[in-house]
Amino acid sequence: MKEITIITCFLNEGEEVYNTLSDLQRHVDLSVCDVLVINDGSDDGIKYDAVMQQFPFARYVKNVVRQG
Repeated sequence: MKEITIITCFLNEGEEVYNTLSDLQRHVDLSVCDVLVINDGSDDGIKYDAVMQQFPFARYVKNVVRQG
């Protein structure tokens, strides 16, 4: 387990998911961080699975229905 866990949850955030993860990749020492990204049932048509493939350092959880 790493020293820090960063958890981000989102619902229908569009490009902000990409922007957030890009910023983390540029500005955070990922060797000491676990990153968990939770999609809380987005239904906006964005292919978040494809976005997440660009950030292999992050663990991705996709809720089928919104859990809040």
